[in-house]
Amino acid sequence: MPGSYACRVPEGVLDQRCLNSLIVFAGAGASRGVSGEKYPMALDFRKRLPDVIKQSGLYQRLIAHLEQHGLKDIDIEHVLWELGRLNDTIKEWTEPERFASRLLSSNEIASVTNINTQGPSVHNQFQNLFSISQSLQDQINERVYEFYSQPPLSEELERSWIPLLEYLIKSSFGRIDIVTTNYDLVIEAALDTIPDAPVSMGFRQGLYPGIELRAWRDNTPSQRGLLTKLHGSVDWKLGNGSTEAEPVIRRGHPEFDGDHKKRLILYPGFKGVPSREPFVAFHEYFRQRLQTATHVLFIGFAFRDQFINELIDANLPKSSRVAVINPSTELPNLRFLSGVTHLPQGFGVSENETLLGSGGIQAFSLRDLNEWRQ
Repeated sequence: MPGSYACRVPEGVLDQRCLNSLIVFAGAGASRGVSGEKYPMALDFRKRLPDVIKQSGLYQRLIAHLEQHGLKDIDIEHVLWELGRLNDTIKEWTEPERFASRLLSSNEIASVTNINTQGPSVHNQFQNLFSISQSLQDQINERVYEFYSQPPLSEELERSWIPLLEYLIKSSFGRIDIVTTNYDLVIEAALDTIPDAPVSMGFRQGLYPGIELRAWRDNTPSQRGLLTKLHGSVDWKLGNGSTEAEPVIRRGHPEFDGDHKKRLILYPGFKGVPSREPFVAFHEYFRQRLQTATHVLFIGFAFRDQFINELIDANLPKSSRVAVINPSTELPNLRFLSGVTHLPQGFGVSENETLLGSGGIQAFSLRDLNEWRQ
């Protein structure tokens, strides 16, 4: 089996499988199907926040604001989006190099408007609010490690990722890539159970286990597919010797250690263009793989990330076969979802079970992928 999925065949011999390139894209629903208790989605994440967060004045006012604007089913991403917008606004009035901050802190704004205000007092108030808002963000982000650091059980994998991977390995794909926005270690655990898995995790072994970023940068047609975690992983952190362009990525420590600065995660609510490594390299690799993908399988992805949607839309060939496993009855109106194979099913749900808290969801069946993959 080694090498058979990287299209390494004798010269002059065309392997039909080399014509097919698959991307499996896993969203939050893919992990929730493995265990809704261990890996909550955005709405469940917010509901399970501790009282110290829910009872804070800023948090309660933020929720009231969202409710007053008619937002239903408020999830943790809504909360973090608003906190991010608040922080961006406050920076304009507090960071020394910003013009607005100068006008306020020196009280020059009173001279401009001819209205006598206590600019320095307001400036201090904004600084205090910024500190409280950042603290609330940190408290929420700490929960990421609490929720997503737990390993999956073998029986949880045996009803979800393992049968799917075995099915895909036996199918006619010359190369398989797995891309995810999830932080948990579910997919790594599943790949670790499959001997000679056709998907590399990019691990660097040795005295200091880590991630070999070169695996994503040196993308070649003969290379095995990779597990690409676009938003990072709960067990990654920056090591000594890191630079902005060349981060040293350590792995294997999923518990929170009190320092966010060295952790490599784009926290819930991030929906922008990545600006730092290794995330730039991951997204560029994903872009390149999209351009040659003949098949794409989305699992539990809500298509709420505009940047990722635009990346897919701009690079995925129109001839690519797309399938979506998602219990939603309707999919977003996106170009690359036109004419897709939509399986409104619950991934990881056995015949006699339904997703936690959802009810009435049909179990995912591998048989329903046969027509799509051929």
